[in-house]
Amino acid sequence: RPGTRMDPGPGSNNKKHKKGGNATTNSKTKVEATGTVEKVKGDVMEKISTSATSGKLKYPMAIITGFFTPEVDIRPLVGRKVWIPSTQEEGKIAGPFGKAGKCKVTFDGGISEASVGSKAELHTVSET
Repeated sequence: RPGTRMDPGPGSNNKKHKKGGNATTNSKTKVEATGTVEKVKGDVMEKISTSATSGKLKYPMAIITGFFTPEVDIRPLVGRKVWIPSTQEEGKIAGPFGKAGKCKVTFDGGISEASVGSKAELHTVSET
């Protein structure tokens, strides 16, 4: 579906850019594409207690959809920064997940279950 994800063009430089910036991120980065956190994976890294509730769980990896079309080869993009604005968590692309354009993203500090269904941003560092 053209327009919803990064579409591969004749060259590999056709990428969707979002105008504006996120005030909490570095001014040298730009949002290249947006997607959605589909699910979190891996063993629980830590459990944060918050009052009488069961607490928040942190996981090392998430599956993100919407960044790429199925035709895009994700492997050259491994290591690119991914930002979850709602939970202020930052990760890096670890590789493709399946054949539908999904990708695995690792989070050194972990990603919370609360981020499932949240918006994710793929950032690129400008050369200037």
